[in-house]
Amino acid sequence: MLFSSFVLVESLQTTKSDVPIKSDVIVVLNGDTGRIEKAVELYKQGLAPYLILSPADTTKSDDIYQQAIRLGIPADRLLVDNQATSTFTNSTIVNNLMNRYHMQSGIVVTSDYHLKRAKEIFERYKGNKVFFYVSAPDAKGRSWYERPDALNLWLSELKNNIGYRLGLFRWIDE
Repeated sequence: MLFSSFVLVESLQTTKSDVPIKSDVIVVLNGDTGRIEKAVELYKQGLAPYLILSPADTTKSDDIYQQAIRLGIPADRLLVDNQATSTFTNSTIVNNLMNRYHMQSGIVVTSDYHLKRAKEIFERYKGNKVFFYVSAPDAKGRSWYERPDALNLWLSELKNNIGYRLGLFRWIDE
């Protein structure tokens, strides 16, 4: 019962965004509205010269790749992962891309409800890299708990966080 109480209380505590500093790349974890807009905002502030989109599908007009282009990011500044299926695979593929392009620092942009898990998994596999973690509100500027689907978001993250903490992250797809 004590463990269950701890898990319940801890699940309601979200990770705060870092104050990002200039980095080699901005990493956008695809999955919810508002993330690409936040990443583009950081790019336009000059915080990084490249974006990694994880995952992205360059052939779909509504994908974050095309959204980034429409928001003013040049195509030669976009690095694309087209294979990730979970936060774990986001992390491993992003790390490989960063190694390939000799990048040592990144700003990870994701939704506020997902920030805790993203930080946990990226920190576990970052090697000698430095990451900053920034949350993005949804497209209407709302935090997770202000959204009509807040209960579903919380339950999904609770399940995924428990699975990740038990080391099942390699098998949990979102």
